[in-house]
Amino acid sequence: EGYIGSLPATTITSVPTAAERTGDFSALLALGPAYQLYNPFTATQSGTQVVRTAIPGNVLSNAGLHVNPIAQAYFKYIPLPNYNGPSTKPDGSNNYFVNDPTTNNYKSHQGRIDYNVTNSNKIFFELHRSNSVVTQSNVFGNKASGTNGRVVLWGGTVDDVQNMSTTLYLNTRLGFSRSENTSNPNSIGTDPATLGFPSYISTNSLSYAIPRLTFSDSAPIPSISSAPGNRAYFDTIQFFASLNKTWGHHTIKIGPDIRLNKNSVLSPGNASGTYSFSASGTDFVTSGTKGAAQPFGNTLALLALGLPTGGSYDVNTRFQYNNWYIGTFIQDDWKMLPNLTVSVGLRVEHETPIVESGNKMTIGWDPTLTNAITAASAAAYAAHPNAILPVSAFSAKGGLLYASPSHRHAYSTAPAYLSPRLGIAYSPEFSHGKMAIRAGFGIYDN
Repeated sequence: EGYIGSLPATTITSVPTAAERTGDFSALLALGPAYQLYNPFTATQSGTQVVRTAIPGNVLSNAGLHVNPIAQAYFKYIPLPNYNGPSTKPDGSNNYFVNDPTTNNYKSHQGRIDYNVTNSNKIFFELHRSNSVVTQSNVFGNKASGTNGRVVLWGGTVDDVQNMSTTLYLNTRLGFSRSENTSNPNSIGTDPATLGFPSYISTNSLSYAIPRLTFSDSAPIPSISSAPGNRAYFDTIQFFASLNKTWGHHTIKIGPDIRLNKNSVLSPGNASGTYSFSASGTDFVTSGTKGAAQPFGNTLALLALGLPTGGSYDVNTRFQYNNWYIGTFIQDDWKMLPNLTVSVGLRVEHETPIVESGNKMTIGWDPTLTNAITAASAAAYAAHPNAILPVSAFSAKGGLLYASPSHRHAYSTAPAYLSPRLGIAYSPEFSHGKMAIRAGFGIYDN
């Protein structure tokens, strides 16, 4: 089965003009002196103030400046202005219109094959997969904008039933399930080095994408790309078996239930970098310390010059957490009367502590460890003690304990949890089999 949906949305925003992409901002200066741009590389200190010289005609090349190669690479992804409406201003703000719907695409598939090996042995194979994708905010119509979120659920089962006699059969099952949750910019997989960024960003990145650019100006300018989103993959492998024996009025079931769980997570953050361009009276293209931000366009000039007002990139780590669940059960369904059945059972379970595959986790705190400041802080306190605490009692010891091959987990679990079960099914005689009363009791350990 499947579903495809689209939620309409429109956006009016601002993009650089063709001239501005070449470093020509003269059209802004023609609107008035408030739009004058200044050369960031001419800053000099006058007393306590910083002053800069104007860029002649607001054309970067007139001041010996050039459009930054990385900015040129970004401009290739930004569409040209296509709108001149009621909200469009002479300075070019609100000059771009786009229809950018949110789309939902869901598909689900399932298949099963039953095979009779013999009259007493039957087996079936089952596979299933569902995929849900949501895309949105692609204002540029290319990989430099927009995001997509994906949820994938899939798995399968092999189930075998072996009838050994009219009163004895064995059911065994092996199953696998996996869930995938990801959220990414449309530029996922794009190496930052292809846009001109230094190679060390790519080397340290766990998730390539076009580095994110954000703008804070007097009119909206769309962000370019976004941070790679979190990714989570949860896998479960299960083996289950049930040996069923009918013995007089008793039906006895016994078997194991074993599961391996794996949770793989990555939170890359801005693994390829994020850079902000913010208009303010003290940014790089104003007249200086006492300057005023231009009414509009200085963030685009900062982009053209390759001078963000802020930036960072994240170096994070992948993690994979694992644990085992091991259980066994026995149950007796006793048909005491034709209309009364009593079920008595016991489940014995053990679950291992969670560990990380590469031992990349903290497992506790040791208050007796000598750390980097223990000696220095003791000396400093001895030089200036406080009467409330004697020097001999002062201690700055303590530190985190990290997992190791010999000590991998932060906690311990009981060797076994006992979980009894009791159930009753009763059909009153007056109902002639048309009514059933059921009751149950159980203890469950988590």
